[in-house]
Amino acid sequence: MSEGLASAMLLGKKGGAPVKTVLDRATAGPACESAVEFWTRDYLLRHCEGYVVERPEGCRVGFVSEVVETDDVLEFLVEGSSGEIRVPVDAIDRFDARGQRITLAQRQELVS
Repeated sequence: MSEGLASAMLLGKKGGAPVKTVLDRATAGPACESAVEFWTRDYLLRHCEGYVVERPEGCRVGFVSEVVETDDVLEFLVEGSSGEIRVPVDAIDRFDARGQRITLAQRQELVS
């Protein structure tokens, strides 16, 4: 392919910047650190299926199998070795969206 034809193809019918230049500009900006930074805590709490749930001492309770919201009360159904338990959002001490980990507050009585 001749250089003139390649240039014409890059410029398009009406001229303008070469496609490669436009693509370079589109990808040259600063990279986003993480998609997590763009979501609110409220949104992330409602979409945390699969997150690991553990007690403050590090003992794993299980993982979030479902997020349930009824009458403005948010709860997690947590699947663990002892079956499924319900964890209210008030029982959370730390929520780590990057690490996909939920740490419960001091020893909570969890309902099966």
